[in-house]
Parts: sequence; structure tokens; C-alpha cells
Amino acid sequence: MNIAVIKDNICVNTLAFDDLATAQSFLENGAIDGDSVLELPEGYGIGDMYTEGEWAKAPVDEPQETPEQEIARLKSELANTDYKIIKQAEAELAGADLPYTAEEMTQIHTERQALRDQIGELEGGVSS
Repeated sequence: MNIAVIKDNICVNTLAFDDLATAQSFLENGAIDGDSVLELPEGYGIGDMYTEGEWAKAPVDEPQETPEQEIARLKSELANTDYKIIKQAEAELAGADLPYTAEEMTQIHTERQALRDQIGELEGGVSS
């Protein structure tokens, strides 16, 4: 049977015992450092919280992007709009109908410049 060791309402360890009574005797004798021991339900473990008879999963911190990862993501976002610039330029050079209005191109340029500015800040340089 899997046993949770609870200290300050947090599961700080998990142990395997034949029964809960044995785990409780180890706790009472000081062999286990905790406030209480109880049967560990499936899906819970170290770091999860146990308060007033209720289990709750520990909050999960979202992994933070490294500056290099953020730069790569921003460059990818920038590259994803390259086709719009190329399509507009090709149509203009060919004298064809333009696929985007002036307002749309202004919006595209503004979004792309914001990405370049973020990349420049992260790289510690000046964006162009």
C-alpha cells in the first residue's frame, strides 16, 4: 500500500507499507518525519496538498522561455508573415491588383515592427 507522509498539509514523501497501522507506528516512533501518514490515492504524490480530508494537486509553474527561445519564437512569428509582404511586392511589381489594402499593409507593418522591436530588445541591439 502506498502511504503519503503529510507535513504542513503537503505530501513530503511517499512510502510503501503493508498497512496504514504499520506506517502510523513508524510515525509515532519518530522514524518518519511528518505530521501524519495516510493512504495515498492514485494520481497524487509528493508536493500535492492534503487539507481537511481533501487532496489537491500542487500548482504547476509554466516553464519560462529562455531569451533564446523567445527570440526564436518571435522570429518564427515574423517569418510567418513574410509571404504577405512578398505577395504584395510581387503584385505591385507586376502591376496586378494588390492583395492587401493600404490599411491592411499598415497593420501588417506595425505588427512586424513590434516583433522586430521585441527581438532587438532581447538581443540587446537596435531593431531596424
